[in-house]
Amino acid sequence: MRPGLVVIGVAFLTLTVGTFASLYLPAAPGPSTSVHTFTGLPEPAPAKAAGSSPAIDPVNASATFLLTWRSTVDLNVSWPWGAGPSCGGGLPCAPFLQPLATWTNQSSGSWSFSGRLSGPLYLEWTNAGASGGSISFTLRQTITSGSGLAGVGGLLVDASLVILAAIGALALFLGVFLRAGVYRGPPRLVSRGPEDAEAIAAGGTAGATGPRTAPSSDGSGGPRRTPSAPPGKAPPS
Repeated sequence: MRPGLVVIGVAFLTLTVGTFASLYLPAAPGPSTSVHTFTGLPEPAPAKAAGSSPAIDPVNASATFLLTWRSTVDLNVSWPWGAGPSCGGGLPCAPFLQPLATWTNQSSGSWSFSGRLSGPLYLEWTNAGASGGSISFTLRQTITSGSGLAGVGGLLVDASLVILAAIGALALFLGVFLRAGVYRGPPRLVSRGPEDAEAIAAGGTAGATGPRTAPSSDGSGGPRRTPSAPPGKAPPS
């Protein structure tokens, strides 16, 4: 076993588990919602007359819209009306698009829409009757925004966690199953003495010209060689 690798592997795995728990285990915060309400107070709707509501300028964002209106007499109502050159009195000359909803000879109505509407918007009405009355309306715009990791950011985080886990598992595996003391250093060189020089000059035994070695610290080296004696001398004991 190699304790160093075991410690590194455990550290990487602990970091991976902790990061995963901090990102995914807590309850994800719910989406945030903002509501914008535009209200038109009761306004006169005289007999044999036409008009429109004050300008409505909703927030330029994708949202859910709910329009409700009510009058004291039957009216012809269209929605929306706006975004055109002014003809005087603040009223546009023509609608910027076809009405999304119309009501004929009614005293109330409602309309809903999911998407984006840009202002200014107007509620147009026509009173074709002989009696005057009043009209009021409310436009509610609900904007919902989600939360959480973005798609690309989530993929990068997941990939990083996988890499950390793989490194930690590999280090832990090697630390547990790799035996200590497998690697040994090279044998230690021993300097020559004067007798070695004499043996080489006299043409001693084969192999005397190589470096003398001593056993390594773990006993892997070979035995120390005894130099050959020059001619006419007995070899040292």
